[in-house]
Amino acid sequence: MAIRAAASRRDPWDGDMSSLLPDLAPIRTLPKTLDARCYNRARLALLRLGAPLRVELPGLRGLEVILARDCWLCVDSDVDGRPILAWTDFQSRDPDTLHSPVSCVVHLYDHRAGLVMGFALEALEDILERRLAWCGPHL
Repeated sequence: MAIRAAASRRDPWDGDMSSLLPDLAPIRTLPKTLDARCYNRARLALLRLGAPLRVELPGLRGLEVILARDCWLCVDSDVDGRPILAWTDFQSRDPDTLHSPVSCVVHLYDHRAGLVMGFALEALEDILERRLAWCGPHL
């Protein structure tokens, strides 16, 4: 379970990370609703651990998620970082609604994307939760 800041000097809060998105057209694009807990874990990890953040997904050989403020990109690192899927267009939220699900758009780039999407989000949330607990609270 490796988590590391991706090699980038760009400030994640400074502009967008659309450069993470591949040039190829997605097979399919559809609306998605993310669980608030998963979204909040990712945002907190980006704040505390830096961004972009690269997370290896256990149980999904070679798959990693690269997190940035406005884009989460799942890639197959065994195949030169080929994109599998991406979550984008997160709806900005009022701080009073942190418990509410977050709407976004998911782009599917690979035939396996639909099969791994749910597991990838669950694994990502679990890994980030453990990593944040290990880092301790920041006040």
